[in-house]
Amino acid sequence: MAERTINSKNRIHLLLCANNGFAQHAAVTLASTLINNPEDNFNVTVVGDLSRSSQENLRIVSNLSANTFLRFLTLSEIWEIDDNSRIPEYLPTQGEKRVKGAYSVDIYTRLLISRIYSEKINKVLYLDSDIVVDGSLRPLWETNIEPYPVAGVRVPYFDRNHLPNLSPGDPYINSGVLLYNLPQWRRQQCERRCLDFLRKHSESVRDPDQDALNETLRGNIFFLEKKWNTFGAYAREEHAELDKRYRPVIYHYNGANKPWLYMSNHPQKDLYYRYLRETPWKNYTPPDKTLIKAGRKVIASLFPTRLRRLPKKFL
Repeated sequence: MAERTINSKNRIHLLLCANNGFAQHAAVTLASTLINNPEDNFNVTVVGDLSRSSQENLRIVSNLSANTFLRFLTLSEIWEIDDNSRIPEYLPTQGEKRVKGAYSVDIYTRLLISRIYSEKINKVLYLDSDIVVDGSLRPLWETNIEPYPVAGVRVPYFDRNHLPNLSPGDPYINSGVLLYNLPQWRRQQCERRCLDFLRKHSESVRDPDQDALNETLRGNIFFLEKKWNTFGAYAREEHAELDKRYRPVIYHYNGANKPWLYMSNHPQKDLYYRYLRETPWKNYTPPDKTLIKAGRKVIASLFPTRLRRLPKKFL
């Protein structure tokens, strides 16, 4: 499957993944990327089952940059490129109790990267769709990760004792931001190895694609600075000591505390809404906004931080 390339050897190949439920959030990711990288040209691929309306709204966002090319694919289309068959049933998806979170089958886009891009493309940047880019991606894009097939940011804690070859203290990356070295990815047969792992261990994985990447490529992953994926503990740490050590470029709203929820207290919640205003979803109202929750917020704001849980108990 060939990509359109516009005369620029420095064009950034950006991969996103979203369904209709995440189209708005993918729009925020894309808008923030284009606004903060006005000098760069992007080839953007969005993978997922998106309605025509969602696709058109994302195209509107892509127009924030005149030199952005946008295409849409589904995971089924990607799978059929090489296998001419349906997505295998052994891949764990949402609804299975052992799998953390509510993942759709689209998460496996990250493992099928070599099917999406031709051999002419050497590097791809993948971003989750619960991300805001708040600076230039050029330094990340120009990072030399040879001879590694992929790069990511380490999780600052370890709770993956369920994996057969990883022990407490072993490095483990978050798969929300990945920089791929496609020649090495193909040469080392990373896709086949990751899928083989999932076929053999589908009963034990929690974050399926992420577990497969870390287990299969153990000792063969390039570690990026945390500013390229400021998530969870990193986000709270940065908020507490802003600019004292580093300035995050990519904020990742992983976990349950999503900024688009009314009761979210994420320290970078306002950042999400800043870029949301640049999209067709600018008039969004959180579905969990109710009179009771609005009152709870007002009352909670009157109490010291240590007492803010009290209003929940009485409302």
